[in-house]
Amino acid sequence: MDVLVNHGLFVAVVDGQTVGSLRVVEDGNNRSRVVRGERVYIQNFSVHKSYRRRGYGRELLTFVLEWYQKQGILEVTLAVESRNEIARELYQKMEFERIRECKDARQNIKYDLMLHKYGKKVL
Repeated sequence: MDVLVNHGLFVAVVDGQTVGSLRVVEDGNNRSRVVRGERVYIQNFSVHKSYRRRGYGRELLTFVLEWYQKQGILEVTLAVESRNEIARELYQKMEFERIRECKDARQNIKYDLMLHKYGKKVL
């Protein structure tokens, strides 16, 4: 798997096909640039349906965590829909910890805000 990087956008490619992507922004901000602060936020993380459960999501997330660790970032956060058990399982294996539950009142959806702190082993 190759990972293409462009201003906080990470795209996973296998045999010329895009299999997944995610975007990283400054925590609490929608600016799509690489951040030189302490915390970044992962948003829009997805793996194409036909490539799920093959390890590509884990590989992409590992790449991104290692990338930002080298940039000196201390924490990475993300929000995951509470009922998305597959994604929650991946994040827990990658040593993200649940901070709190959030709710999108417009869509009546519950989310868990999760945090990864460096200093832990990245799988």
